[in-house]
Amino acid sequence: AKGVQKLPELGGVDTFLSSQAANLNKKLGAKIGEGRLPYEASRAGVEQAKLAVKETLENATAVSDIIPKSAVRGNYDLVHVYSSKTNSTVSLRVLPGGKYEFDTLISEKSSKF
Repeated sequence: AKGVQKLPELGGVDTFLSSQAANLNKKLGAKIGEGRLPYEASRAGVEQAKLAVKETLENATAVSDIIPKSAVRGNYDLVHVYSSKTNSTVSLRVLPGGKYEFDTLISEKSSKF
């Protein structure tokens, strides 16, 4: 297995996740509610999904190049971070000024790898 890959400059996973807390709760809650993630639709399910995001970012085994917004549905360029430990991909929006925002959790290796 390859080593842990260098993440985009998030300024520390914990700091990044706490800054994204409201966004994480909203987006993960919505996706779980739609049945698009393998977690139960409850506060505990959202917490499990947040842990998967954290573990994926902390144990990244693959980091995509920037995926242009023209190649995805949306208004932002994205970076996908995959971890073989969680078998999950975290999608991050690339914001101006070298910042990132949580986009979504994908419970498999994304097709962008």
